[in-house]
Amino acid sequence: MQAAEIKFAGSGLTLTPDDDRRLADVVKLYDKHGGVVRVVGYGRRGYGADAAQQELASFSKAIERANVVAKALTQLGLASNRIIVQAAPIGDGLGEDRAEVLLEF
Repeated sequence: MQAAEIKFAGSGLTLTPDDDRRLADVVKLYDKHGGVVRVVGYGRRGYGADAAQQELASFSKAIERANVVAKALTQLGLASNRIIVQAAPIGDGLGEDRAEVLLEF
């Protein structure tokens, strides 16, 4: 189930106070139901000389975003061994500046 969606401004990696509240709610849900928390970061197609460089830039941004969210969750008390981090680089221009937080039972 999707527990939260974190939207990053532009190519940023910064969480807002609202994001912190959403992630605190995720930790509360986890504490109530258990399971595993999956964080999927998305990245905008990067710039580069060729498609491979563009994909690599997109993947790098996606994994950075997922790691920012995972770190925040651990700082809120969620054990790191209960978090799975994934990157989903996409290039279609839709919803790329974000991370999804999924709670899996």
